[in-house]
Amino acid sequence: MTDRIQRGSLQVAAQLDALVAEQIIPGTGVDVDQFWAGLEACLAELGPVNKALLAKRDTLQQQIDDYHNERKGQ
Repeated sequence: MTDRIQRGSLQVAAQLDALVAEQIIPGTGVDVDQFWAGLEACLAELGPVNKALLAKRDTLQQQIDDYHNERKGQ
């Protein structure tokens, strides 16, 4: 089972948290807590947009599938 670290409302795999803290953040001038807070804010803002886009994609794919199924053998 993967160990998890709590970062705000996010549960992050311990290996990912270590990667960010030890290899990605150093030298950027960004604090680790700022990074996770920023990611959390992005997910909160863009998560619903992404969900709506995925629903639209599913609708479009179903229309494409229906179109081709109706024209099989033509």
